[in-house]
Amino acid sequence: DVAGVGGEFWEEYESNKNLYVAPSNSFYRLAISLERPDGKAKPILKYDDFRRALYLATDRGDFADNVQPPSEGALGYLSNIHQVSEWSNEAYATSDTSLDQLDDLGLDPDNNGFNSGEAKRLFDKARAAAIENGEYKSDEVIEIEFLYYDAGSNKRIADWVKAQYEGVFNKDGEPKEFEVKLNAVSSDELSAQRNAGDFDLVFTGMSGATFQAT
Repeated sequence: DVAGVGGEFWEEYESNKNLYVAPSNSFYRLAISLERPDGKAKPILKYDDFRRALYLATDRGDFADNVQPPSEGALGYLSNIHQVSEWSNEAYATSDTSLDQLDDLGLDPDNNGFNSGEAKRLFDKARAAAIENGEYKSDEVIEIEFLYYDAGSNKRIADWVKAQYEGVFNKDGEPKEFEVKLNAVSSDELSAQRNAGDFDLVFTGMSGATFQAT
């Protein structure tokens, strides 16, 4: 018999002599919707600086190690699983082309793209612009909603999302400027809202997207 162990069970079984860690092409991401129906889209989400701030505020290493182990952080849509052949045996992720592109984007692969200082700077810039454009009041807390399936490890993911982004975008001892509102729904509700783009932020994924690096 074979059973998968991960997430909340990983710490209990990670040293088990019968454990075998196998690569997987399941790939997950935090997705943003800019087109919520009925005018529910949050104004802050349309700002490029804010969306980049969210990207840089995501500590993929911490998430992979402590929320969804065993997994690895990735910097884009492609997973870290790749295929090579005898005539093309270089992994794209470690190629000069890939590393140059990451450098052009200002992303540090050693930190899995995490840069809390730059994330906070971009958040402040986007917030100031949104206030100047009359979309928020100067003392208004900017809120976005995290939509998730109310079961099992999803609550742990939701708590991490809230703590992570609020921790990066707010300063200790100062009035709160940013808040993540958690919205727990059923499986059917999650599927319907995700398919309709009716969310601000959601944890979603796909499988089978192995990168043919040839």
